[in-house]
Amino acid sequence: MIYANLPVKSVAVTIQGDVRKPGIYNVPEGTQIAEIVRKSRPERFADLTSPNLSQCVNSDITIFVSKLQNVSVRVEGAVLAPEELQLPVGARLCDLKSKVQCTSDADTAFLKRRRLLKNHDVIIIPKRKEPALD
Repeated sequence: MIYANLPVKSVAVTIQGDVRKPGIYNVPEGTQIAEIVRKSRPERFADLTSPNLSQCVNSDITIFVSKLQNVSVRVEGAVLAPEELQLPVGARLCDLKSKVQCTSDADTAFLKRRRLLKNHDVIIIPKRKEPALD
């Protein structure tokens, strides 16, 4: 069977919202939304759960990438009870100290770090290391 080189249909995908490169992207039909959103360079706290990234485009569409309002963080490890917290965007690891109840053997120095928390982070608070006996 001989296949002719058929022209690939192009579709226009407009990306707006919390991205560094908003605009119209002309892509081949069947391109995954994830690839197009990646080209638009989402901002650090862009909400990438709203567009279905695995979906393929078959016609001209507009995609709006919204900004996260909160980040969801799961805290486990040396805590009295593991829990899921909703924190404002821009919250840091050190902000957890006032929000979680640690066990008496928790390494609370871990909570002094200023690392930004990301959506769906799982934070495992370690136990204090026992001093080495010589």
